[in-house]
Amino acid sequence: MLKYFSDYFWEEGIPRGIRPATLSEMHGVSYKIVSDPYNKWLSIEKYVGDAFEEIVYDSHLFDFRCLKPANQIAWQKFQIGSSDEKCLIRNQDDRVILCENYFFEGNRCRLCRAFSPHGFSVSTQRIYWKELGDKVDGVALFDKNERMVMNKIYDVDAESGEFSNLIQENWNMQNEDLSKWQLSNSKTKI
Repeated sequence: MLKYFSDYFWEEGIPRGIRPATLSEMHGVSYKIVSDPYNKWLSIEKYVGDAFEEIVYDSHLFDFRCLKPANQIAWQKFQIGSSDEKCLIRNQDDRVILCENYFFEGNRCRLCRAFSPHGFSVSTQRIYWKELGDKVDGVALFDKNERMVMNKIYDVDAESGEFSNLIQENWNMQNEDLSKWQLSNSKTKI
C-alpha cells in the first residue's frame, strides 16, 4: 500500500517521505511518492485533503538523477533566438531534454527555470554570488514545489569572475541548512 507523507526531502535525486501523514493531516497538504519496484521511474503527487492537486515531480519528464556529472558529459546547450535568456539542452542522442529560461541581475544569472520539451515546469536553479550579497558562491536546484534537490558551492575565478573549482556538491537534503540558500537582495522574481 502506498503511503501519504506530510512532507518529503530529496536524497541522491530520489524523493523520500519524511513521515506518514496522520488522518488529521490528510485534510491538509500531503504527498504520495510513487515508484516502480526498482526506482527506475519516480513521481510525487500532491494532495489537498483527499483531492489530487498536481504532479510535483515525474522522472518521465526529467530525471534529476541524470544531473550527476558523469551522466551529462555529452549534453549540449543551444541558444534559442537572439537573446541569452532561452536555451535548449540536448543529450548525447541529440534529443531535447530541457528548455531553460534565464533571468539576470546585471550581468549575473540569478535564476534558471527549466521546462520539459512539452512545456511543463520541471525545476528552478538559483545561482548565488557573494558579490551580490549571498552567503555562498554556488547553485541550488529546487523542484517544482520549492524543495531543494541538490546544491553546489564553488570558488570564483579572480580573472573571469565565473565559477571555477567545485568545493562541495551535496545530494542529501535531509539535514541541509537552507538559510544559506536564500537569495539576498535579489530583484529577480522567483
